[in-house]
Amino acid sequence: MQWFLDFLAGPVGALIAFIDGDSARQPHNHALLILAMFAGSVLFWHLILWRAMHGNRRFWRAIDYVWYVGAFLSLILGAYQTERDTAVTRLQAMGRLTEIELGRQDSVMVSLVMECDRLISASDQGHAATSRLFDLTLCRAAEPILPQAERYVFDHINGVGSLFFAETKMARLGAICREVQTGYEAARVDQEADARLAEEELHTLLYCDDEGAMRVRFDEFKRVTTAQQSTGQSPFGAVAHLWPLLLSLVVGLRITKTTAEIRQPNRRA
Repeated sequence: MQWFLDFLAGPVGALIAFIDGDSARQPHNHALLILAMFAGSVLFWHLILWRAMHGNRRFWRAIDYVWYVGAFLSLILGAYQTERDTAVTRLQAMGRLTEIELGRQDSVMVSLVMECDRLISASDQGHAATSRLFDLTLCRAAEPILPQAERYVFDHINGVGSLFFAETKMARLGAICREVQTGYEAARVDQEADARLAEEELHTLLYCDDEGAMRVRFDEFKRVTTAQQSTGQSPFGAVAHLWPLLLSLVVGLRITKTTAEIRQPNRRA
């Protein structure tokens, strides 16, 4: 008997991994897998219970309880798994949006730090320098936020793909945009209506007008991520993806009972 269990361990492990992994990305494989499990379940129960199919009505009536409970549990697990898959899909979409937004901020922050350092250094040394995105006036307006921008760039270089560093960068971005907003409001009071306002250009260039909405989306992404992690760690969540296997087993058992009822002599109508 032990050799048989050892023989089944490998295929069963691969089956569970397939249900939990590739089938989520390949729905047609998932459907074929469920059909294969159902056919295997019917064959398995017929082989195991073939001898018990003669007589023993109490045994076959007790099978009803097993398959009713199993079918109910499999439906509950299936509904739970469907809800969790929906949450995962939503989380993935939110994660992609967060990556796009932070990638946009990473690019502009790196350019700000590199180009403004170069332009300001050249100006201090009495040399002329040009940049595609920035000019000296804009960089002078950005001087108060350059230390924070440099820390942002450091976080970007050292924390790619980390939720912790993403949160740190969002905090840095919030501080930068608040300082830019303060400078923009102060400069708007002092400047004439038709004069160039470098602080306003900087506010737009750094996407600070979108920073509040980014923060809301990022906080929601963190909340859903935390909820998803806690759900995945629960024992119920750990087995929810096995609902097709449980349903195949209990339906196969019910079909085997039907075969037994047909084979039993003098069965009641």
